[in-house]
Amino acid sequence: MLFIAVIIIILAVARSQNRVSFLFDHALVWIMSPSMEDTIPAKSYILIKKSDGSDIEKNDIIMFYSDDPSLSGMPNTHRVVEVIGENNSFVTRGDNNLSNDKYEVKAEKVIGKHVKNLQVLSAVMRVFLSKIGIIILIASILLITLAIYLPRAIKKQKENTKENKTQ
Repeated sequence: MLFIAVIIIILAVARSQNRVSFLFDHALVWIMSPSMEDTIPAKSYILIKKSDGSDIEKNDIIMFYSDDPSLSGMPNTHRVVEVIGENNSFVTRGDNNLSNDKYEVKAEKVIGKHVKNLQVLSAVMRVFLSKIGIIILIASILLITLAIYLPRAIKKQKENTKENKTQ
């Protein structure tokens, strides 16, 4: 549980700063938007591999810092529909979108390349991020705490009772 809590804190801090945190050239990224459905469902974690843009090909799914003013430089994840070699940039589009993105993605804006969807982690996090999930998490922490400390408290109480009887 401590490991999961540390991961959640790291991901929350990175997300609050609109940055992606890498560990060994890979990162877990929470996808909020349905723009890549059915390939990447909304509210899912994906694994990306760090990229400088040189290894990107047509049909790759990339994460990049968007120049679209409506996204305010936030990371975006879309499919490459065209590689423009003369200026080392890419035309992208979400699989669920009808048209290409308005702004080309320059290679230096590429964060990474989609490796795979993390379905189990996504399902677990959807539960934990829901209201019932938070209740389950708090209840679990309380039960673990009780399981650890209650036997000690009972033992201490019995010892105190024995001492009082012998006096």
